[in-house]
Amino acid sequence: MIFHNLIKAKRQKMSLTQMDLANKLLVSNKTISNWETGKTLPDIENIILISKYLNLSLDDLFLGDETMVEKLRENQQERKFYRVVTISLISAMVVGTIGYLFLKLFYSASLASIESNVSTYLAIPILVLIIYILTKINWHSLISILNKKMIIAIGLLIFLYAVIPVMEVIDGLIRGFVGSSIN
Repeated sequence: MIFHNLIKAKRQKMSLTQMDLANKLLVSNKTISNWETGKTLPDIENIILISKYLNLSLDDLFLGDETMVEKLRENQQERKFYRVVTISLISAMVVGTIGYLFLKLFYSASLASIESNVSTYLAIPILVLIIYILTKINWHSLISILNKKMIIAIGLLIFLYAVIPVMEVIDGLIRGFVGSSIN
């Protein structure tokens, strides 16, 4: 039996509402509805809890539905990919900000040369990140992930381009607190 049909049938057999099961699993009843209609799949932790609360073996949940096993593998790969992308972007932002502030506070260089250096230093991690993304993307499932996740990635890239103005604001705040003696 397919996963979503199995959990729906077992839940109804135990006279549980979607809300009852949702409260046990600490998720919303909409999430339970999405699982039961096959729109989404629970993560592995919730699958284990479903097995526990509905008295189903993990074998029943996994072995009856080959598509679920494949979707879980794809979801796990996507989560790892987006975790790496997020960590890389945040790391680039932090290193760029710290580097900019370090150069600005401790070296008397003109703002234009510092900004060009920061842009150069940020270009290298961005290039590495783009190459990594291009080699790790599962091109067959790209169409299915172009929605919300790609919008977030594009938003992060736009934010990355806004780093210099943000750093200028931070620099202005520091100058305001420390004084204008900083070059």
